[in-house]
Amino acid sequence: MVEDSDIRFAAMVDVLERHMRDNLNPEFSGYGGQLMLGQHSIESFETLAQARKALRIAGTRLGWTVRTHHSGNHQQLIAWDDREPPDAVHHLMMRFAANAMSAALKSPDAHEQDGATAEMPGVDSVSVDADTHPAAVRTDPVRPEVSAVRSAPRTRVGETSIERRESQLSARFERWMTNRGHDIQRFRITVPGEPPLFTDLYDADARVLYEVKGASTRECVRMAVGQLYDYRRHVIPAGPRLAVLLPSLPQDDVRALLGGLDIALVCPLGDGFHGLPD
Repeated sequence: MVEDSDIRFAAMVDVLERHMRDNLNPEFSGYGGQLMLGQHSIESFETLAQARKALRIAGTRLGWTVRTHHSGNHQQLIAWDDREPPDAVHHLMMRFAANAMSAALKSPDAHEQDGATAEMPGVDSVSVDADTHPAAVRTDPVRPEVSAVRSAPRTRVGETSIERRESQLSARFERWMTNRGHDIQRFRITVPGEPPLFTDLYDADARVLYEVKGASTRECVRMAVGQLYDYRRHVIPAGPRLAVLLPSLPQDDVRALLGGLDIALVCPLGDGFHGLPD
């Protein structure tokens, strides 16, 4: 019996193969890494940097996410369709990793120039370019929680006040969105050797990741931007839209900063909120 996941897998292989054959530069040659799709050689590449670039171009045109990973003497190029449900994405990603795409590293210089390598105890070495994260990182959806406001020394009274406003704003927004039928979650991101990271709010229906701040200062917004860019690498499904939830509109230049990064700015308006991503 053929499972739906097998049909999707075969279709993805077929589409990706056609796109790569249509779009690859036929002048690519050499005996560096050779990109393989199933049992069929797509093209040979002088360096794996070229293989990565070609696959990412094809993946972008298809709306897929592409990851690269290497272990020992083999580089894996993994792709999956973000439109698939998370469980199917995981299944297909593992199938690609195990069966569909691998590039053999046949020369020492094939460790290429476009990505550094980080060694982690007990974990395969992982290419740490901008869109890759260690496979050992675990991401779990959890229910939102209102942060407890801890007592603080006098020197931190201002920070405690901001934390309180942030907690109240987050709870208010969560209730407002939930009442409108949205599934609001957050993520716990577990990185080996570090305390768990907790995102703020995530709208699972619209696939929007929110960072909430209790003040609309430049400092708070810059912190929110950094947190969003850190978290989004680990959010599943990949590629969420980003938004900052603030208690009021920041000054114009800060708003321009968010606009230039394509990060939505959400603020309270009357009994509701405005600025939600379309």
